[in-house]
Amino acid sequence: MKHPTRCALLALPLLIANLPAQDILFYRFDDAYGTKATNSAVGSPAPSVGTIISALPNAPASSWVPGRFGSALAGGQASPIQPNRVDTGWVPNTFTGSYSYALWVRLARGQAAPSLFYAFGQATSGSFRAFSGTSGLLFTSGAGTTVSTVANIYSLASSNWVHIAYVADATALTGTYYINGVAEPSKVIVVPTFTSAVAFTIGQQLTTSPGSIWDIDEFLFTRNVLTATEVLDLASRSRAGDAPYGGGCGNLTLGNGGTQPSIGNLLYQVTLTSPTVLSFSLGLGTNRASLGSIALPFDLSTVIGGLPTCLIDTALDIGSISGVKTAGAFKVGLPIPNNLALDGFTLFLQTPAVGGTIPLDVSNAFSVGLGK
Repeated sequence: MKHPTRCALLALPLLIANLPAQDILFYRFDDAYGTKATNSAVGSPAPSVGTIISALPNAPASSWVPGRFGSALAGGQASPIQPNRVDTGWVPNTFTGSYSYALWVRLARGQAAPSLFYAFGQATSGSFRAFSGTSGLLFTSGAGTTVSTVANIYSLASSNWVHIAYVADATALTGTYYINGVAEPSKVIVVPTFTSAVAFTIGQQLTTSPGSIWDIDEFLFTRNVLTATEVLDLASRSRAGDAPYGGGCGNLTLGNGGTQPSIGNLLYQVTLTSPTVLSFSLGLGTNRASLGSIALPFDLSTVIGGLPTCLIDTALDIGSISGVKTAGAFKVGLPIPNNLALDGFTLFLQTPAVGGTIPLDVSNAFSVGLGK
């Protein structure tokens, strides 16, 4: 008779190999403050927060600009080289197969294109990267076949935001760019293979070369083969996403409740988790920069005795939902109206609570980006 545990172990590699593809990185860039950017990719192996490293004058304030939706990552300067990049903390290592990426770009400050600059990539020579230059075309290279756009992205981005998507299909062996949701002719490619165990950055590849001169918004990297309909959605609407990003103290965590914050999702929920019963007040804010006149993050331990370092990291200026949560995971409904005026809007949540072993438990902060 077959041993069920042994059968399960023998089947594990096959099960892993057939797990569904997933999103790795999704940055809405709506933090608009400080040196951190949240990654809203669901179930990602990458960290939930990336670090912005900037050589721009007056950074970190200058690291952020108005985006296609909300705020965006500012473009760097090419001469002298002053990059503004996100260290995502994700190291691709080795994988083979399909992938897609998408992003909005805009040239807002009139820089002439240098001979070569990098929009994103892994931080070592020859690795996966996307780059442009005086040709105005965008090239994707380093994980198989090098493929360029037909469209002159520099020219298009000089007057407006431009949406770019690239889909590398390892089954069809095609690489296809979409510009503002419209497909260019597909190119024949080899099976994409990533081999470099170095970090992935957005806004630059090599630290010795110019980074992106484009502002960047809503950057997505996924193992999925995006369909034409999915690309058109990305080019038409903001993409919904939520993510934890910092702050807090004690034994209370705040996270996703099972669905995405899509406009019209009346069943959207967040989850509060603690080992004990707590009385809570789930606060909603418009930003993570200031609480009234107080700059954030603010350490509550400086005004409340008996607390460890305890950071408030959201404005809490919209309102709150109060109640008593049971021990374990407890879901709180945040129904999202079917109102397209909310497209691209981001809420910043955090939850103080009493009843634990310290005077005040405070959850991590949590961004909720509304969209499709």
